[in-house]
Amino acid sequence: MRSPFHAPSQPDDTACGTRSLVIGEPRKGERRCAGMSIQPSDPASDQAIEARRREMAIEHLLFGTIRFVAKRHPDLLDELDGSLDHLWDKAQGDDQDDEAVREVARRFLKSLRAER
Repeated sequence: MRSPFHAPSQPDDTACGTRSLVIGEPRKGERRCAGMSIQPSDPASDQAIEARRREMAIEHLLFGTIRFVAKRHPDLLDELDGSLDHLWDKAQGDDQDDEAVREVARRFLKSLRAER
């Protein structure tokens, strides 16, 4: 006789190839498999997610590096600010906006100056 405390086994979804418990709703671009795991809906979303993660990591590391160097070389931020005229957007067509790219850099520098 089976104990009343025996937990039923989790279903194994061979399409997903995993049996993991995930709490919460699927993220945008993902779908739930019968085995409660999450699978990305397409490779393009995987690439976008990975690109976003890389961008966040690089921004964090770059910001920390500039902060560290600027403490020792206070003129660094002024030098970087003076170089923004040479910054441009690599996009082609209607998406290209050099000034928007420069504005992102200006906000970045402004936040570094605020930390001094």
